[in-house]
Amino acid sequence: MNQMNSDLIVCVRAALSNEVACSEVENCISLAYRHGVMNLLYYAVRKMPKDQQPDERTMRMLKQNTYACIVREARQSQILHELFKLFEQRRIRCVPLKGAVLKELYPKPEMRNMSDIDLLIDGKQAKDVRGCFEELGCTMTKYDMGDTDQYLTPEGLNFEVKKTLVAESFNEATKQFTGKLLSFAVPIDGHQYICRLPNEEHYAYLLCHIVKHLINGGVGIRPIMDLWICNERMHLDREKLNSLLSKLDLNDFAQKVEHLANVWFGHEIATQLDHELGDYLLESGAFGTHEQRVVDRMLKEKKGNRFIYTLKRLFPPYKRMRRYFPSLKYCPILLPFYWIWRWIRAILFRRKAIAAEMETIERTDFEKLHARAEFYHRCGLNI
Repeated sequence: MNQMNSDLIVCVRAALSNEVACSEVENCISLAYRHGVMNLLYYAVRKMPKDQQPDERTMRMLKQNTYACIVREARQSQILHELFKLFEQRRIRCVPLKGAVLKELYPKPEMRNMSDIDLLIDGKQAKDVRGCFEELGCTMTKYDMGDTDQYLTPEGLNFEVKKTLVAESFNEATKQFTGKLLSFAVPIDGHQYICRLPNEEHYAYLLCHIVKHLINGGVGIRPIMDLWICNERMHLDREKLNSLLSKLDLNDFAQKVEHLANVWFGHEIATQLDHELGDYLLESGAFGTHEQRVVDRMLKEKKGNRFIYTLKRLFPPYKRMRRYFPSLKYCPILLPFYWIWRWIRAILFRRKAIAAEMETIERTDFEKLHARAEFYHRCGLNI
């Protein structure tokens, strides 16, 4: 692990515990920003002795960033409360996911920064949900274009409303599991329609989410941090959880990432795989890198056949195109015209991205793809 990665882990661990960070904070600010954990640096550095703290300007910047996160979290909580009130009135079943639930497990809720607020609903109630967001003055940014609708509040807070979580799956067992997650949810105290997943199902879903991003370009530090927090502060029925993970073929992977989480934020001794997986996650940033994403996509297409991969990029299948062009649902014959329109838009607005992708395709040989597949296998993933 390079020094910048090491400094970031030390700071995040200090923020979440009683430890005092001993690291060069300035060295990891840009990396913390990439991973969406800038707000944690201030909690780490303010516990340092005065003579070891960053300069006054850096301290002021970190403090302002953290205070902005406190305000953001307060507004997110307020609008969620208003939204849930409308959902209850209109009998809309809803399940908050990930950060919206996990933030309560952190020492301070604003420590779990949320770029998006994820909610799971019954797809049949999507129109009613849209009406609730519009009543609160939110702008619809994506609707009826796939599994997820997106809304933006007047302050710029993002909501992702999931009508199904099947896209989080990576094998048939996880597809069945994510497809029926809503059926596991139970109402929270004082509500009839605002629900939550049992802890074990939510934890299994978090693992599915990590795998989804890991094999599609990479996943950052926050999901690993979430797993550690869950294991430290969430009551988990281990027998039930292990049985569930076994059915999903996730037991081996869970053990590997949990060990890494305990290396980073606990006191486990790192193995060679911890170093390799840790560096891969830290280098990928919060949402993965473009190059890693291209390699992962190629790996799925006939084990890296360049021709098939390029052909599918030029002519995406109908199901994928329908996500971007909803009118195809009603008039599939328009598919060739939308392919052409997609090429025109790409040439006009995405030339650099296309050039970078073509360069990555050219550089990616069988050995590189084999190494990536073997790495996933050692991580406990059978994909």
